[in-house]
Amino acid sequence: MRRTAEETRAHVLGVARDLFYRQGIRATGVDEVAAKAGVAPTTLYRVFSSKDDLVGAYVERVDQDFRDLFPAPTLATRSWRSSTENSKRSTPGGSAAARSR
Repeated sequence: MRRTAEETRAHVLGVARDLFYRQGIRATGVDEVAAKAGVAPTTLYRVFSSKDDLVGAYVERVDQDFRDLFPAPTLATRSWRSSTENSKRSTPGGSAAARSR
């Protein structure tokens, strides 16, 4: 069964991610990524215009995966932070740390 372009991109990126993590970005060649992904190098270059493009997509994906580990701040969290910051500003003499100097 043939993959769509988007499926191929995701598959190649997943293989690249594994290889980059295990071997390092500099030590991993595009031909190796293509071979491990089971695609021709021309297919890889059709999906990613260069190794730099592949590495950029890898970095973005790792960054997003890392960010997904943490819940987004809720409205309540933001409100609590705002009220905390406002109370520090309204305290005579500033914060406790500022008063102890």
